[in-house]
Amino acid sequence: MTGRLLAHYEITGLLGKGGMGEVYRARDTKLGREVALKILPAGIAADPVRLQRFQREARTVAGLNHPNIVTLYSVEEADGAPFLTMELVEGANLQQTLSTGKADLSEVVRVGLAVADALAAAHAKGVVHRDLKPANIVLDREGRVKILDFGMAKMTDPSDAGDFQATLDAALTMEGAILGTAPYMAPEQARGEVADHRADLWALGVVLYEMTVGVRPFVGDNMPAILHRINSAEPTSVAHFGAPPALATIISRTLAKDPGQRYQSARDVITDLQMLATSLSGGGSAVPAANVLPLLAVLPFSGLRPDPETDYLGFALADQVIGSLAYIENLLIKPSSAVRKYQGQAVDQAAAARDLKVDYLLTGNYLKVGDTVRLNVELVRTATEEMVWRDAIQVRFDNVFELQDIVSEKVVHGLEIQFPQQARDRAVAYVPANPAAYEFYLRSLSYPHTNEGDRLAIGMLRHSIELDEGFAPAHAELGDRLGSYGMLALQGPGIFSEIEACYRAALARDSENLQALGGLAGLSAETNKIYEALELSDRMLRVNPNHPRSHYVRHSVLRIGGLLDESWAAGRMALSLDPGNPGFRSLGFVCFYTQRYDDAIEMFNLDKDAFHNIAWVGFAKYMKGDKAEGLKMMESGAASEPDGHLGHHFGALMAGWRGDFAEGRELARQWEAPGHYDCEWWYNLANTYALLGDLEGCVRTLKRSVDGGFICYDYLAQDPLMESMRSEPAVAALLEQARRKHLAFKEVYHAKFV
Repeated sequence: MTGRLLAHYEITGLLGKGGMGEVYRARDTKLGREVALKILPAGIAADPVRLQRFQREARTVAGLNHPNIVTLYSVEEADGAPFLTMELVEGANLQQTLSTGKADLSEVVRVGLAVADALAAAHAKGVVHRDLKPANIVLDREGRVKILDFGMAKMTDPSDAGDFQATLDAALTMEGAILGTAPYMAPEQARGEVADHRADLWALGVVLYEMTVGVRPFVGDNMPAILHRINSAEPTSVAHFGAPPALATIISRTLAKDPGQRYQSARDVITDLQMLATSLSGGGSAVPAANVLPLLAVLPFSGLRPDPETDYLGFALADQVIGSLAYIENLLIKPSSAVRKYQGQAVDQAAAARDLKVDYLLTGNYLKVGDTVRLNVELVRTATEEMVWRDAIQVRFDNVFELQDIVSEKVVHGLEIQFPQQARDRAVAYVPANPAAYEFYLRSLSYPHTNEGDRLAIGMLRHSIELDEGFAPAHAELGDRLGSYGMLALQGPGIFSEIEACYRAALARDSENLQALGGLAGLSAETNKIYEALELSDRMLRVNPNHPRSHYVRHSVLRIGGLLDESWAAGRMALSLDPGNPGFRSLGFVCFYTQRYDDAIEMFNLDKDAFHNIAWVGFAKYMKGDKAEGLKMMESGAASEPDGHLGHHFGALMAGWRGDFAEGRELARQWEAPGHYDCEWWYNLANTYALLGDLEGCVRTLKRSVDGGFICYDYLAQDPLMESMRSEPAVAALLEQARRKHLAFKEVYHAKFV
């Protein structure tokens, strides 16, 4: 073929051959550029199945536009031979590079990130590579990573799943014949079964393993031997060869035999690789790899004898220590919400450590005698049950705030953590001018986050502020409690102004108060102040880039702004820093909005016993097709608040699904009547009215939602509940408004933070 002119392409050399065609170097005589030509040989072109594969490759690659994926220029035919013209990538493929030995760790992470990012873009368009291997990964002369040969790719439109897809797959694999290169195939591919995007993540894991160690994880003398090992053998961990534990964890998870136990998306791989990259670089502006930093839980302290006057101290003092330690970048600390369930309980420390998944546990007991408080504390390393230190601390009761400083200092010293002066200054207790104000504040912390608990806490906090108006933590806690009470008790939108005033009062007195920064960021995002919310979340990350709630707040802001991939990454970052935190359950909404209902259920189940999450898990089950179980769970959730948020919301949805639109509309109107400040709340009303066929109600509440700042456009444009209303002119106009606002926010975010 060399020297031949095919159409207006002059073939100058052979680059390679494969089962799906021959690739040549050529010169485009019209545009004067060098290209790669992939030609289907005449014998294969005559085979309808092989020809269909070739055409499918053209369609899939043409739909991909990513810097780490080879660019397809055109699909053409000349002299009866169909061919593709593609970007010519000058450089060596990874297979050639690895022939000289393993890669440097930094290169493993760099290439892994590039490949994972390319896969994420392809998977988002329903494209699965199916033949990822070092020979298909090229490093050009500038070191840029390019993935080649999507010839094995397939479109995986979920709407076409089922028997048709299985039949199609069987035909395309010639009745079960195995496609792909054996050492990089996932177990399900090796068995000739249908493979989805998670097979690409397995292949990525094999590539990372080979780059790290210098050999493949599954080897054998022949293909059957290799396939047998893929399905039955566990490779030696890369940690055995000196790789960091975090990288070993990433590779191990990609190589899980069961696809359900692997990473479920390439974005999740990216999140963990980014954390590893940060830890390797020693940077302090992002989060280090999961499990590199010690993870500590402070359990509520127990009273040595029952005393109604001091029982509140157990949880309150633990909460204050947690608050102080939250400012230390080199320590991960479980939030108070994660340990509240142990309040007033006889705790099995080993069981608590397993439940909380922590490296260290801080426990203690206290006794108030006269005007003094004595606190006995101990720090234990959970893996070995070894005591790190034990101490007894005694202070005057009116100076009880000193305890959090003393305990925090001892924890840091015991763990030999670097504690810069700036972090030390932040962690010091914010001292109230009036000891009674601090006592009221501590008492408020002991009340649970229930309707009645919030009401009692609010009373205590108002007393605290009356006694010491300058006490910042009381203002911040009052903002949180008012927000919680407003949601649970269906308070009207008027409560918003008081909540905002509380957070701003706290920040006026302590500009780095993480509780107030997070509360105001969430409130601002919900009330059409998303740019301020973004700035506030950035301030949190600057205060402590390793604080889980800082990343969780960023996740919430980005979700409302419609940057769902970025929101998911930020949420996963938070969850990697604080695994299993039930407060991070709203990661489920990102999955719900993108119709990843199984992932949504997994995230909602972080707080599986809460009625709110029981209802939303039911909603997700219903939307994925498990209607009977979904309705049962929604009924259970709604029954917990028959006259509140859950009862009205899910009662209206269930009425709509059974065709009782009159009842559904009445429940929706009852739900709407008190009003609310949360723009996302208004959208839940809008799509409920849409399901109920109430155009006027849908437009009214959708306008409140979009005007209020809910600009999650991709969800609005694809939400199944809005399907019947989306073509209505008034609805379409509001969706267009949301789209424009979303694009503006996206541009600002990417310009400033990406």
